[in-house]
Amino acid sequence: MDQTTMTTAPIPSNGAGSRRTQVERREEAERRMLDAAVTLIAEKGFSAFVLADVAEAAGYSRGLPTHYFRTKEALISRAADWIVERFRSRVEERLTESGGLGSVLAFADHYLEHAEEDPAEARALSRILAEATTSNALGDFIRQLNERTVQRLAEALRVGQAAGDVSRDIDPGIQGTLILGLMRGVVGQWLLDPSPAYMQNVRREVRVQLTRALHPAGSLAK
Repeated sequence: MDQTTMTTAPIPSNGAGSRRTQVERREEAERRMLDAAVTLIAEKGFSAFVLADVAEAAGYSRGLPTHYFRTKEALISRAADWIVERFRSRVEERLTESGGLGSVLAFADHYLEHAEEDPAEARALSRILAEATTSNALGDFIRQLNERTVQRLAEALRVGQAAGDVSRDIDPGIQGTLILGLMRGVVGQWLLDPSPAYMQNVRREVRVQLTRALHPAGSLAK
């Protein structure tokens, strides 16, 4: 079995403490390799991305990523899932606190804010989304991700329709798809021109346009 290149304290040979320590070490190694993978995907894309680079960047032996993830595609899929999971918990709070138009606007604002806070992660996910169009394994994962996100947006919109702050004339599923596409498109353009002023103006305009499209009266958010 591949061993890490780091110096670590001896692990007890038996007992519950040994099992916990081994699990903790494995989880730490996986987190470090995923973090390194995200950084490398953002910097290099896929053509120059190899498992040995992940090991070196994370501080482990060259064979450890293969031992953990088996293939480059499996590691990329896991990295995409890791990015999404870290982001999803915060997004879910905004979509489940009350539902309705307010939670959808909060989702959109946070999606764009998160890109500003972690542009490397945003760039990595953008490249993963692009790669998914030609990779069956990644394509299946991203398709499931899209379905989950659109479903959550649609649920929030239906809550808004019942409460009266979202128009009953809109189709929640279609609007969920459009909102997700808008967020990804805005982030993709911002990555080409990552200026704070650009994102600040776009975030404000996104709020206005979504309110026009979704609110029964089409009133502007100020």
